[in-house]
Formats: sequence, C-alpha cells, structure tokens
Amino acid sequence: MYYHVDPYDIIGILLETLIYGTFLVLFVLSTVLLVHRRRLLLKEDAGSAGRAKNLTFYLVMSMMMFCTISAKWLFYWPEVLPIPGGDPPQIPRLDRTAYRLKEACIQSTVLLGDSIIIYRLWILTNRSRILVSLPLIALLAFIACAISLDGPFNDTTTTPIPIEYGKIFLTRWDVAATAITLSHNLLDHPEKRVSRWIGKEISLLLQQALAVVVESAAISATWNLLFFIAGLGFNSEIALSLLNCLPAVYGVSAMLINVRVGLGFARGAGGRAGTESRSEYQTRGGIVSTMIFSVQYPSYDQEALEGQGEGSSSASSVTAIVPRGT
Repeated sequence: MYYHVDPYDIIGILLETLIYGTFLVLFVLSTVLLVHRRRLLLKEDAGSAGRAKNLTFYLVMSMMMFCTISAKWLFYWPEVLPIPGGDPPQIPRLDRTAYRLKEACIQSTVLLGDSIIIYRLWILTNRSRILVSLPLIALLAFIACAISLDGPFNDTTTTPIPIEYGKIFLTRWDVAATAITLSHNLLDHPEKRVSRWIGKEISLLLQQALAVVVESAAISATWNLLFFIAGLGFNSEIALSLLNCLPAVYGVSAMLINVRVGLGFARGAGGRAGTESRSEYQTRGGIVSTMIFSVQYPSYDQEALEGQGEGSSSASSVTAIVPRGT
C-alpha cells in the first residue's frame, strides 16, 4: 500500500525533535542549578528567604513550560505519520478539539516564555514598573490575539493558516500575534542594554554577545522574524514547520535565561565586567607590551542584591598578564 509523506512534515518533525532535545537538556540543567541554589539560600539567614522565593518563580514557570512544550511535541506526531493513499493530506489531520489543544499549547508556551523575559527585565531594571509597562502591554495584546484565534466564535479554528496550491496564507490574527510577540522581544532588548551598561565598565566582547543573546531572548525573536518572513513575505509552507517549532524555541530561550540565573547564584557571583589597562616595562631584551585584564564577578541577578544597584556588589578580581610581543 502506498503511503504519502509530506517532505515539510519530515523537516518539521526532525527540526522540532532536535530543538526539543536541546530544551530538555537545558531544562534539566537549569532545574538542578536553581534547586541547588534555593536549598543553599534556605539554609542561610532569614534575609535569604526572599531571594529563594524569587527563584521559585523561575522553577514554576519552567515546569509549566516543560508540560506545554512536551504536549505540543506529542500532538505533532499524529500530523506527520504516513497516511495511506497518494493524495496530499489535509492539514490539519487532528480533529477540532485536539487541534484547539495543540494551538493552546503553542500560545501558552509563548505566554510563559514572555512572562519569564518580562520578570527578568523587571529584576535587571531594579523593579522599575515604567520600563516593564510596554512589554506588559504587548503581552496583554498577545493574549487578546490568542483568544481571537481560539475563541468559541472563531469559525476558522481548524484552519487558522489555510494552504492553497502549495502556498500558505496567514490570517490577520496570525500576523497580529506574531508582530506583537516580535515587538515584545525587541522592546526588551534596548531596555536591558540600557539598564546593564549605564555607569558600568566595558565587558569582554564575547561575553557581551552571549549576554545580549540570552538576556534579550534573541533566539525566539529571530525565530518569530523568520516565521513572519516565510509566511507573510513568501507564503511558504516552511512557515508551518517554523510555527510548530516555536514552543521548543521559546523553551530553549527561556531555559538559557534560567541557566544563566542558576549559574550566577551557584557561584555566589555572576556576570563579568572586564577592565583593561596597558602597561609597558623595560626588559633586558627590549620593551614588552602587556595587556592586563582585571576581571570582576558581580552578581548576575538583582535578587542577590535586594534593594541595591546591580553594579554595587562586592567583587573579587583575577588579573592575567598576556604578553603582546617584544
């Protein structure tokens, strides 16, 4: 018997499984780090109880994301399994209820991931309500779009992304939800940059790049942008694969933030602020130029500095002398 296999389904399930596996590794790692640090804080003085409570937020949200992302991954398999016959399969193959649940898992994951990003922004900006107001508005707008997409009066619930003649056509609510999520991530980026670098010394280039990628959730923002381009710009079916992978991508982005928080707490001190100075001294063979890096380790998280500015933490420094030549 002949079975039809859609190549986009194969690409989608392989890509989603790969990203889902990455998410699982980061989920386990971040959970271990956060739980370990939380136990240490609870054993300390009474003032550490508040910081331990802040860690609970990351743990609870990551557990909820694990449930929604795993459910979405399981829902995807019935849609990619081979079906008898030579005609292209209808999309979606799930019934109305199952399809609603799958879409709810996607939207819930995005909601949870954005909540972690907003909470992280709130902590890094010393609990500034003004700076988190715009991301919160964007989050509420996304919830409105999600209700409109999966509401009881939506007749297109089973086909929110119709495909005609091999081309995909996004509905207005799909475009709105994607644009709002993308703008939310882009709003977080400059606000975190400003809060981190005003009044602070310049960090090492590689560390800056990694911090920006993690803290601004650049991974999920880039994925949203690719979906937007593929679906709206080129009407390509690959946008479906990108959409189905979206929960796992959000999970990876959020778990990277959790891992960074856990590492900062586990070391008792987190991010690095590097300063450099150049000195030249006379040697028997000539002048040797050296670059001296004074690397400090302030805290990654504002929770570790309750009520204090992020840059005001005590720091230990490590000095390395690197010869630059004779």
